Amino acid sequence: MSYEEAVKVIRELEQENEKLKSENYVLEKNFKAMENLWKKSMDREGQLKECIKNIEVIEYERDKLEEENKHLKERINKAEELIEGNIETLKMHKGIISKNYELEKENKALRLQSNTYFEQWQEAKKELQNYQDDYEMVTGNCIYWEDKAHWLEDEYGKSNKQYTTLTDHIRLKAENNPSVSRYIDLVNYIDRLERD
Repeated sequence: MSYEEAVKVIRELEQENEKLKSENYVLEKNFKAMENLWKKSMDREGQLKECIKNIEVIEYERDKLEEENKHLKERINKAEELIEGNIETLKMHKGIISKNYELEKENKALRLQSNTYFEQWQEAKKELQNYQDDYEMVTGNCIYWEDKAHWLEDEYGKSNKQYTTLTDHIRLKAENNPSVSRYIDLVNYIDRLERD
């Protein structure tokens, strides 16, 4: 594959990277909106269902980002292989030039061509470093969203424990005070909720 094709592949990767950045921004915005909705909700059952739904959405988006990240990494690896192939070609040309230097001293055009290849190699190396930095940033974003998902799971566990403690307390009150109808009504209501 030629150097121009490798540059074209790299530019396509840059466009995909920009797309991932914008999707990441949308995901952060959606996550903040979901977090605000969760905090405003006063209904425990609604909170639990909303948390579960949000976790599923975040897990889906995380899986989607991981898949896109994997695809991007594969494309970067292919681009690296192309660039390494070009670098090996440049090294081969440089070796030939050094072996034939004494015989072809007056050939300035060939020397200029060698300098051009070396500059292109330097530029390609800089571009590759930029893609590696972008890849590390995308990987960092995936880790951030995974941490957020774990945080939501922890919050769900806390809410579930508080719900269990409350319902156990109401049931105990109903057992100790069988003549108080409001405790019995509450226990019946809790049983209906848990059946659904």
